[in-house]
Amino acid sequence: MLGRTIGGFRIDQILGLGCFGEAFYAVRQTDQRPFVLKFPPRNDYLFLLQGDFRAKVNLSHPQIIGFETAGLDPGTQRPYAVFPFISKRSVASIMARKKQLDVNTAHLTVRAILNILNHISG
Repeated sequence: MLGRTIGGFRIDQILGLGCFGEAFYAVRQTDQRPFVLKFPPRNDYLFLLQGDFRAKVNLSHPQIIGFETAGLDPGTQRPYAVFPFISKRSVASIMARKKQLDVNTAHLTVRAILNILNHISG
């Protein structure tokens, strides 16, 4: 995968594996902006490319990552989705480093998560 260009995005490095499958750091060739290409673990995730998914991930909220595009990799016929690359730390990485959150950080984190869930549920 490394070095390939898919849908105008050059794959530069693997970010990891997770519940959504493989995630790669990629650069859009037209403007050199960083993105994440995600490949679902199974090909039956094609529904992710349909309009309903696009509408849900394009929710406008400052703490929800946007959705750029999706498609099929012409070389493997695997579906992929593209998201902006955000270089902030995750809660998991903070917890791994600190082992325990202080009360203020925990409060702000839970409040942000609840705010997002409230926004999504309408």
